[in-house]
Amino acid sequence: NIHEIRIPARELWVPDMEVYNAESYGHGSFSDTMHRMRNHYAIVYSSGKVLFIPPTNLKVRCMEDEGGEYPWGEYSCNLKIGPWTHSSLAFDLQPYDGKKYIELHNLDSPMVFTENSFQNDPLVKKVYDCCPETYASIEYKFKVQRQFKFGENGMQKNPNQVMTF
Repeated sequence: NIHEIRIPARELWVPDMEVYNAESYGHGSFSDTMHRMRNHYAIVYSSGKVLFIPPTNLKVRCMEDEGGEYPWGEYSCNLKIGPWTHSSLAFDLQPYDGKKYIELHNLDSPMVFTENSFQNDPLVKKVYDCCPETYASIEYKFKVQRQFKFGENGMQKNPNQVMTF
């Protein structure tokens, strides 16, 4: 009656996942954490599914929306993650728990997702001219806005807040 076990990630095969639009690569990046710094545990379920959520530093560039008032405007962002060389035949890449959005619970951040976030299905499947098999990636498209910032006069709240996601 064992439904799950925890195994050090360094003892499991891990696909060559990469954040395609990462702002930086190298030491401490997502791919570095996934492949070199696998000091954390993964959960292996009796169904064969594996859940590995490494702590990592991940940065992508967001673009200020036209007409936005720095630093209070909305910023359009996207995060695209997937395998560098492994096709969907090697593993079944899916959004965690079927969710089409990123959860930020328990994070103390001045940024929030705004109401126009996560409108599209994040799972993207593509076939390239070179190869007959399908390659999957997950691409989250979202908007963020600053709720507050700290300045010389203490905390300043955003005077132009929009509805949050």
